[in-house]
Amino acid sequence: MEASAEDMLTFASFNGQPDWLLRRESIYGGEGQIPVLQFIDRVIKGRRALRMLAEFDVHVPEFQYFVASERVGGPSRLFTIVERVYGQNILEMGELRGSIVCAMERAFVGFLKYLRSARASGLPFWTDFSLRQFMYGSTRSNSDERCYMVDVEPYVATWPPSSDASSEAYVLATRSYIMQLMHVFLDLKELESRSRKHVRLKRARRFLETAVRATPHAAYYEEFRGNLIELLLTS
Repeated sequence: MEASAEDMLTFASFNGQPDWLLRRESIYGGEGQIPVLQFIDRVIKGRRALRMLAEFDVHVPEFQYFVASERVGGPSRLFTIVERVYGQNILEMGELRGSIVCAMERAFVGFLKYLRSARASGLPFWTDFSLRQFMYGSTRSNSDERCYMVDVEPYVATWPPSSDASSEAYVLATRSYIMQLMHVFLDLKELESRSRKHVRLKRARRFLETAVRATPHAAYYEEFRGNLIELLLTS
């Protein structure tokens, strides 16, 4: 779900609070409508997934979701309030010093551990984890500079209760899982290329290989999985 330019607002434009940002998105309208209750369920799962991510060494700024209408009878919207990170996007920093590369590697390893835990427990898992979502900086509530995942809109997938590999829900969850692993691989390559010494992030690669090998055995993804393992080992 993409937000239009006019849906992007800063909290500072309301109450003079520059330390917070507000994003609003229309939940439904026109084609591709999403029932409000179904969307609220996604928001709840997204919040739970983000809270869980924080337990695995992935730093997320303070945030909160609200679903409301700006006027009586108006369209429902998702309002996301998130603490501003004062710093720079990782992809805009050029060459990265060792401490930042190490911090990002910890974040990727934490995310891979998180995926394993979410799958084992059948919990919703985050599907929008990528290097472009990270900023290096500090917040009003924490002056220590860190790598923060700043895009907190609720994009999640859920493993179905049944492990029937032919069910549509299982196929969709497996696809989301594998595509997220592919994005992790591409981001690790990008991170390695931006490090001052072009280091090979061996620990993160080992965790990623383990995650790929443990991917659900869905026949329609076997070739893809094999190719990703080969890329991990050879590139």
